[in-house]
Amino acid sequence: MQTQTIFSAPGIAIAKSAPSFKPYDRAEAEKVLNYLMSWYKIKVSGYSSSSCGRANWRNKTIKVPHPTNTDRFGVYLHEIKHIIDG
Repeated sequence: MQTQTIFSAPGIAIAKSAPSFKPYDRAEAEKVLNYLMSWYKIKVSGYSSSSCGRANWRNKTIKVPHPTNTDRFGVYLHEIKHIIDG
């Protein structure tokens, strides 16, 4: 983790650490998605080939892309949130 000094005076130094991020882990993402889908009883009605999705809150179904990267994982979470919000 890199640190950056954001303020410095004689005898005082305040540093800010830059966050370090793990690379995208599809297996970990699928664990999160499966948990949410199970908890809220949501079903996947189909998979889209692009990074777009659709939610049907009446049937509690979503059409989402496979979570192959962070963008598509975000789309998946976004559609789950539509169902949660009703």
